[in-house]
Amino acid sequence: MDLRKYKIKHLTDEQVMSFATDKKLILLTFDKHFSNIMKYPPEKYYGIIRIRIHPPILDDIKKSLQLFFDKMKVDDIAGKLIVLEKDGFRIRK
Repeated sequence: MDLRKYKIKHLTDEQVMSFATDKKLILLTFDKHFSNIMKYPPEKYYGIIRIRIHPPILDDIKKSLQLFFDKMKVDDIAGKLIVLEKDGFRIRK
């Protein structure tokens, strides 16, 4: 679900997380602020996937996401921070 679909603009990071939590959504983001586990403890959320691929080339992102979802189930993401990189991913709890 893309927040732009809801025509929501200018949300704070806290409002984005509240929205994702209320809707029971996994947050998929480029924003490095969401990978701060002190501010956003993964166990409180349905999952955070932080895309850390530079430059953010769409084909690279799609390949990395495909590799990730080949190894992980959506249900396994809850309570975790996933840092998605071009050649793999890291999981933080």
